[in-house]
Amino acid sequence: MASLRTMVGLYKDELREGIAHVAFWKEGRSWNASAFWLNHDDQIEEEDLPEVLDILAVDPNAILLNGYTDCPFNNLCDDPGCTIDFMAAHIKWRYEMEDSFLLRRWLPDQKKTEDKQQICDLLLPALQATRALSDLVKLTYSADEDMVIAEFATGNTKKANVALDSGISMIKDIVKQIE
Repeated sequence: MASLRTMVGLYKDELREGIAHVAFWKEGRSWNASAFWLNHDDQIEEEDLPEVLDILAVDPNAILLNGYTDCPFNNLCDDPGCTIDFMAAHIKWRYEMEDSFLLRRWLPDQKKTEDKQQICDLLLPALQATRALSDLVKLTYSADEDMVIAEFATGNTKKANVALDSGISMIKDIVKQIE
C-alpha cells in the first residue's frame, strides 16, 4: 500500500519544476501517481490514452496537476516550508475539493455518437424481463456525473459509474453495478 506522501516523494521534481502533469488516484486506501506530458492542445497524448483510461476505470475522481501552474510549489521550492508533507496535503485537498483538476477533463475531445439515455431506455425492458431486476422502474443517465441512476419499485436507487464508457461497456457496467 502506497501513501500519498510516498507518491509525492517520487514525483516531487516534476511537481516542483512543472515539467509534467502528474495524475494522482486512489485504489482503495492506496495512492498512485503517474506523469504525463500534454500535447499542443493541452490534452493527453494519444499514446497515453490507454493508461489514462485504466486509471479512470480504477478511480473516476483521479486528478491531474502541474506543480508550476496549479499548485504553489514553484514559488516555494527554495522555502524550507515546501516539504513533501506540505505538497501531499495540498494535493489531497485538490483531490477532495477541486473538480476542475479531474483527469477526465484533459482527455481529447471525443465525438459522442452514442445516445446514452437512449441506451438506458432500450435496456430497461430487457432488464425488467429478468427475475433479478423485475422491480426496476427507471434508468436515468446523468451526463453531469457520468452515472446511470437505477430506480426500483421499492423506492431504492443504485448508481452505476459509466464514465468514458462506450455503449456496450455502459450496458455491461449497468448490469454489473445494479444487479
